[in-house]
Amino acid sequence: MKRTESLKKGITRLTTRNIDLYYKALVLNNAEYFYKWDIDTYSTPENMKRVFIRKPMNQVSLEHIFLFCFASQTSELHIDDDTYKISDEKFNTIFREVSYEQALDYCKSKCRVELQKKYPGNHVNWWNADKLFIMLQKAGFETIYLSGYSQSLCPVLRNTEYFDNTHPNLSIYVETQNIVTKLAAQVSNYLSCIKFDHSSRLEQPCGLR
Repeated sequence: MKRTESLKKGITRLTTRNIDLYYKALVLNNAEYFYKWDIDTYSTPENMKRVFIRKPMNQVSLEHIFLFCFASQTSELHIDDDTYKISDEKFNTIFREVSYEQALDYCKSKCRVELQKKYPGNHVNWWNADKLFIMLQKAGFETIYLSGYSQSLCPVLRNTEYFDNTHPNLSIYVETQNIVTKLAAQVSNYLSCIKFDHSSRLEQPCGLR
């Protein structure tokens, strides 16, 4: 998760993996989607070590690659044995018997905060447009809208040499304007929550022109 922010009449831009794109690829058994962005990259010893996985991604099912993208600890890829693993059979049962978002939340709930601190860079949450909009509204943002690759309302943030250049085909882009001042503390807590999930980088602020 990345963010670009200016808390006073400015633009906050959030960029993260869009779990809906991953799930659609899984349902369609579109292995090429995963190969292009994850499987090829994380099937080499140096990259496996970097993200704490025990075996090459090209040796596990798409279900476990999908799990690693938002609930890393539950995937058989995760290097730590002291985690709750979800088998392919269990995975299919969960997503068949409860709603899509309930299934995602169930998998996420099996990830432990204390273990995440030991393996920084792994994923412990999922994001899509609906979830981002709801959480931003709760945090006190007044104007929220879906953006896209190089489509920021802030001219500076449309420079793809510096922004929107990390896996745009996998990402979702959401922007907000005009934060309610009295909720500044709540906004700060929300942004801290985002930072804990995988990684976050504070980019150059952009005020409205």
